[in-house]
Amino acid sequence: MYNHTGINDKTLAEFVINLHEQSKSYDEFKQSLLQGGEFPDYFIETLDRLIRTLKPKARSKKQKSEWDEDDNIADEKAKMFPGLALKNDPSWREKKRRRHEKR
Repeated sequence: MYNHTGINDKTLAEFVINLHEQSKSYDEFKQSLLQGGEFPDYFIETLDRLIRTLKPKARSKKQKSEWDEDDNIADEKAKMFPGLALKNDPSWREKKRRRHEKR
């Protein structure tokens, strides 16, 4: 929203997302937004696309089972390659520097 309006407000963004969730169609979402102010069509279309992309609806049962299968494969790979399954540690440089200084 900041790129289009110059407004950087988390509450406003959450409000727009809530409007989108409550709307049953694009036209209803557009009308809801236009009640609060004037926005160009391209901006409303962009908001709609971004919200649909970044906040997808609940997955179907088939999709859930596919995701669960992917998680099982990832768990197997983590067991095979435990070093690659470690979480990123942003302080690794500091730890490496301390080890080097001890030598």
